[in-house]
Amino acid sequence: MSKKSNYIDVAHIRTEDCEERKFPLEKLKAIKKRPDGFQIVVNQSALNAMKAHGRTSMHAEVGGMLVGYLYRDEGGPYLLIEAAVIGEHTDGNAASVTFTAETWTHVYKVQEEKYSETKIVGWYHTHPGFGIFLSHMDLFICQHTFNAPHQVAYVYDPCSEDEGWFIWKQSRSKKIEPLIIEDEPALPVTISTHSLSSRFMCASADKIVISSEDHVSKWRTVATFISTALLFVCAISLACLVLHSVSVQKELENKIVQLKSEIKELKEENQMITDNFREIGRWSEGFPNPPRLMWETPKPTQDPNPIQEEPQQRRSIFIPNFLR
Repeated sequence: MSKKSNYIDVAHIRTEDCEERKFPLEKLKAIKKRPDGFQIVVNQSALNAMKAHGRTSMHAEVGGMLVGYLYRDEGGPYLLIEAAVIGEHTDGNAASVTFTAETWTHVYKVQEEKYSETKIVGWYHTHPGFGIFLSHMDLFICQHTFNAPHQVAYVYDPCSEDEGWFIWKQSRSKKIEPLIIEDEPALPVTISTHSLSSRFMCASADKIVISSEDHVSKWRTVATFISTALLFVCAISLACLVLHSVSVQKELENKIVQLKSEIKELKEENQMITDNFREIGRWSEGFPNPPRLMWETPKPTQDPNPIQEEPQQRRSIFIPNFLR
């Protein structure tokens, strides 16, 4: 990879890392012209070995290494996969496979004995019953173990007979179709009763084997999205509540200020009325007849020169004697 690049890509394969050799077009019956760009050329014998290994385990992942050569011609670099080395002593389950120290020791030993001129150019593993993809754990292995720009990954599902090859493209996996050299007949594609039962065993009520790391990651992503959305809604609600409480507080403060202003005005009016009464009281002290206030009850006044009424004379009435 170029030192200026900060991602892994087959476009960054250096010329000095490739041995110049003619493209094996005469061995490829499916095509008549070399395709442009980076190509994967794999021997049928290597494919048969990987598939035969994968069919031995229908409930747990297995894997191994790919050995071969990195060549180039006028069309660019291409990868020739000579063989597959079965990974012995692996720690596999339905969701992942782990290459132990004993696995690497076995791979190096077989490579030295049978394929001494080759290099490890990638790895393979199975996904029994849950499709062709690279899970997060698979990508972790690719990024930390098989991170050269020319190294590839092969995934095989023995339950459905699906398969896929992946190369590096801007530090991401990209699926690509290989070119196959028919050095031996391909294994027959037969899905036996055991394969069918293994395929549907993944969805049975007794043994639910949906243990793909990618499925777990998808559910984890959904849960993270839902929790994030809930947190966002709670934050918006809390912000609205705070804004409403601030608005109510300001409104109450304005009401209090208004009430204080009205109370102050009432006090001033009351003081003004009291001062007026005091002023009127002081002003009326120097007058015999102070001006009557409008709300006072008028007092009866005595006339200083009253009219003297003449006393009525008593009239005498004559009464005859015989009536007395």
